[in-house]
Amino acid sequence: MVKKMSFLSMIVSMTFLVFIFNACSNDLEFADESVSSEVVVPTTRTVPTHDIFGLYETEFIAAQHEVAGKISICNDYENVYVTVTTENGWKMGLTHLFIGPKEILLDPANGYVNKKGSPRNGHFPYGESFDPMVESWEFSLPLTDLYAMFGLEFDMEVQVCPIVAIHAEVFKEMEDGTLDGQTAWGQGEKFPGAGNWAMFIEGYCTEFPPTPPTPPTPPSYKLDGETAWAFDNLEHVYNPGQTGNWAFYIVYAGVEETCVLYAGQKPTDMTVTLTPAGEGKVKMVFKNIFEIAPENDGKWVFQDTTAAIKVQGYETAPSGNPAPGQFTYYKGRELEIVVDAANFYGIHLDVAKLTVVK
Repeated sequence: MVKKMSFLSMIVSMTFLVFIFNACSNDLEFADESVSSEVVVPTTRTVPTHDIFGLYETEFIAAQHEVAGKISICNDYENVYVTVTTENGWKMGLTHLFIGPKEILLDPANGYVNKKGSPRNGHFPYGESFDPMVESWEFSLPLTDLYAMFGLEFDMEVQVCPIVAIHAEVFKEMEDGTLDGQTAWGQGEKFPGAGNWAMFIEGYCTEFPPTPPTPPTPPSYKLDGETAWAFDNLEHVYNPGQTGNWAFYIVYAGVEETCVLYAGQKPTDMTVTLTPAGEGKVKMVFKNIFEIAPENDGKWVFQDTTAAIKVQGYETAPSGNPAPGQFTYYKGRELEIVVDAANFYGIHLDVAKLTVVK
């Protein structure tokens, strides 16, 4: 069961890394004057997608009363995310963000509020300025860092509920082409300081569904590679009497014939069947040769090459040491092929005996 931590019962002592932005030490709303339209270069950022747990959403408010967009807060198994998306023509030029324990945010000693409790948003620890302006912004913080703010090691069995205060400078293009600039805050509870409408967000807590099962480790393989040749007669060798070469060729009589494949000079259960295909063609069908896969443990498989099968046809019986890499009738790894008819064939394969390593 998830255990929720009580903030008021905790004594937290820490110092945030502070990024100073060009902003007032106290929150001040923009004046009514419009801003020159020369700074308008609108763009839209693409917000990354991720798992969404513990989703909390609230409105993004500009000029105290106008909805300027939406704020969402959520987490996955690694990070907490704060996403701001504007709407109704508003765009962001600057953001300031605090996320962490409420006691840290509201204690003037930490510098995020003044002595009266009004926010010093320019001193919030996170944020970004935009040139050109944007319509969406996502901030992510490692959960290990978030939990450290509460004096905790990250633990999915422990739930924390940070405060989020998000401030932005937002702009909307007016009918005359100028920009209306305003202060915007995430909808929530008002800061205790009098004379301002700034808000912080309560309601988000970390949430973790059951950890997804660890995917099984892909199997590893041992491949005992061999050279294989189609065989029909012990006398049909390319280079008889020569050591270091045992390559076979077969005699094709123009009728269906099945030949055993020898691998490592020994017969196997692999075969190739030759059948007349008409119009000067011959069909070859290979059997008991497989691809590398767990279910083919102990079987003969093709080696990892695009030309695992090489075929050469001859009008007269070949002699000398063959060069399979120069065979021209066929190169590939299909189990059923059609080649030009010939009186003799050299059929060479790159195969291996597969062992799945548990």
